[in-house]
Amino acid sequence: KNVFELYPKELAEEYLANNVKVIETGKPIAAIEKGKLPSYPATAYEVINFPIFFKDKTMVAGGGVDISDQIAMQESLSLLNQNKNKIMSVIAHDIRAPLGTNANFLHTIIEDYNTITEEELLNYLELLKNGISKCYDLTEELLLWARSQLQTINYKPASLNAGSEIIRMIENLIHVAEDKKIKFETQFCESNKIYVDPDMFAIVLRTFISNAI
Repeated sequence: KNVFELYPKELAEEYLANNVKVIETGKPIAAIEKGKLPSYPATAYEVINFPIFFKDKTMVAGGGVDISDQIAMQESLSLLNQNKNKIMSVIAHDIRAPLGTNANFLHTIIEDYNTITEEELLNYLELLKNGISKCYDLTEELLLWARSQLQTINYKPASLNAGSEIIRMIENLIHVAEDKKIKFETQFCESNKIYVDPDMFAIVLRTFISNAI
């Protein structure tokens, strides 16, 4: 039987093309096949076709090796690498703004040190202290989010006051908003209790607000 009697048309044409190439070049051809043969138990396999010379005629033989595990591992590693790249990109993006704000405060203090009053200096230092503290909290939340992306933390829901969490998050991002002349307004319903994982809620809330800014 020829390949068109053994396999679906599209697959048979591919196999025939490979066979012709083997005959024309006299060299083996290796190919990776994934999920093309429903009757074959493997989801991925490496097929090698090679020439056989018999009585002045050239024929083609072939064999397949199950490489499903290797392919699955490669795909898993590739996905993990993509997730790590995404995590690093998000962390760098979200930390850059608060660090820049703190750097601006320091720059102002240094540039105007001889002209600012003691009261103004104390105010700047207070703002800087709060900014660094909020930057630390943000870093903690980002690292927690990173662990969640790598599936190393568990979901632990609890009763939470949504309004309080939103206000806290706004305070963490207020300086970033002020730099863009953006003002926050809030309005909460009487019952704003929610049942969520507090850390995950904070992560989603921070991402939502910072993206809006």
